Amino acid sequence: MNTEHIIAALNADLSKNGYKAFLVMLMKTSGYGKTADAITDSQISHYTGIRKDHAKKAIESVLDAGLFQRTEHPCYDWEYTIPRQYQWHGKREKQDQPKPASPAPVPKSEIQLNPAPTPALKKPDNLPETDYDTLRPALQHCKQAQDILHLISKAIADGSVRTSPVRFGFALIKAAQYGQLDTSALRNTSPPPEIKQRQAEAQKRLEAASLAAFMKTAEQLAGVRL
Repeated sequence: MNTEHIIAALNADLSKNGYKAFLVMLMKTSGYGKTADAITDSQISHYTGIRKDHAKKAIESVLDAGLFQRTEHPCYDWEYTIPRQYQWHGKREKQDQPKPASPAPVPKSEIQLNPAPTPALKKPDNLPETDYDTLRPALQHCKQAQDILHLISKAIADGSVRTSPVRFGFALIKAAQYGQLDTSALRNTSPPPEIKQRQAEAQKRLEAASLAAFMKTAEQLAGVRL
């Protein structure tokens, strides 16, 4: 943790909530040996006890003071990074030291390759290619990626997407990150309309064949051709 970063925060004209937000952001980054982390307004509110709308203003004051930098995150809203001048100097000192000699290469015969297979995602037919390309980087980090694609496809087919497939997809990704993805709709799917129609036609043919067999039997029993 860089003391210059803390001194800069003390010299900044932050409100009480601003200082609280800064401490949480510092804990989530330097406190875990990181220079950046995806931090949500809800996390700031949880750790500090301030309201979520006030947490948003507190974060903005920290950014205005130059204590953190903000960039977009593929799964969450934002990622916050410690400015380079405030990152820990000890890490830079290690980088300036001469690198140790590289170990001798291991013969290929001694290398055991056991790569973890990455399941390939299947793009739904009704999801535009451009929307799929936008969502794919974030989906690759989600265990329920294929379920999310199925939910997007079902919502497009039902006409229940109120914004756009991309926004709807990112909302599902965020729900999956928090363990709140609802997949019950996938378990209650009904057959497509064309399958329903074929099933109805097959049922009608079965009923007609049964009726014809019944009438033929009745004719034979009565000895009369109806």
